[in-house]
Amino acid sequence: MEAMRCLAGQYTCLYVDLEACTSEADAIVKLAMVAREVRDLQQKVYDTFRSVLGNMLDRIAEIGVSELRLKLQEGVAADWRAKGDELADRLAGTDRQVVLCFDELPILVNALLMGADFQMTPERQTRTRVFLSWLREVTIQHRGRLHVVVCGAIGLEPLLSRAAMTDTATTLTPFELPPWDRETALRFLRDRAQRTGITFLDGADERLLDRLGHYIPHHVQMFVHFVHLACKRRQPRTCQPGDIDRLYEEKMLSVHGHVELATYEDRLKRILGPKRLAMALELITETAVAGRLSSPAAIAIVRSRVGEGEDAMFELRFLLGLLTHDGYLKSVDGCYVFVSHLLRDWWKNRFGFGYVPIARRAGEPRS
Repeated sequence: MEAMRCLAGQYTCLYVDLEACTSEADAIVKLAMVAREVRDLQQKVYDTFRSVLGNMLDRIAEIGVSELRLKLQEGVAADWRAKGDELADRLAGTDRQVVLCFDELPILVNALLMGADFQMTPERQTRTRVFLSWLREVTIQHRGRLHVVVCGAIGLEPLLSRAAMTDTATTLTPFELPPWDRETALRFLRDRAQRTGITFLDGADERLLDRLGHYIPHHVQMFVHFVHLACKRRQPRTCQPGDIDRLYEEKMLSVHGHVELATYEDRLKRILGPKRLAMALELITETAVAGRLSSPAAIAIVRSRVGEGEDAMFELRFLLGLLTHDGYLKSVDGCYVFVSHLLRDWWKNRFGFGYVPIARRAGEPRS
């Protein structure tokens, strides 16, 4: 959204949040509703749906948003692709180039692909391919006029790979949004400290970064917020390494940090059915408690949860691909470990109690 704000002087930018959409028609209607809010595009939307809106156009200023949305959904339901093509054509015909940012597209793709029962069927694969092929055609047909940006909290590539339809995304160029490097994170900490009158003593700022291990801006900001709250209650406003350790344990890993970090659990629930979710949670918990995820442990976890006739290695490859793509784990020396120390410690606190690692289970004597 910040990138689009910076581009607003050169392009017409449309931010289309697809998180609540469950069908192709929902996506087209959401695009229309967003475009309608832009004065230069409003008439383009009305012209696209003129046959649907009919007499409503004469009193469009009086029509409520809900009523208009329902009417558009009625018009799109019969043939979402035809209306999508027409709307794209009209948007591409404006004086200024248009940037279409489809946020949370992977969530919609997963809904089309897996359904409410999280079962990928040939019919759902075909339906998903048609939708993604349409989006691909839009990027090709209107190249230089419509610029499509896709983003989301979960990765699109693992979903497409599992469904064998990566070819539908060949017009999209992956853009990695990495965390801060240590120098940038340190400069941010020192700048915030100077602005708020906080003095880091004995390398407390370095200790803060050591505890995080991975400098995701939001996590750095969250930690600094807790430091600021602690320091402003005392004079002088100083922070020592011991203060950092205490705040990490008492705030970052407690319920105070839970809302911010729970998204890592929640987004898995959005895309994985009960069986795969259980496998993913155990793979991550094994990594947190044991310190690493070995190949034998990973295989044992998945094999214990797949049904007869299911391909355990296929499921494992998919889950590890998803967990590495979306920033949970990384491969190091033939094993998997957490990318973030914070996520590792938080996950261990939340799920590790009573968990026995695979290696210890195997070594326990039978009763």
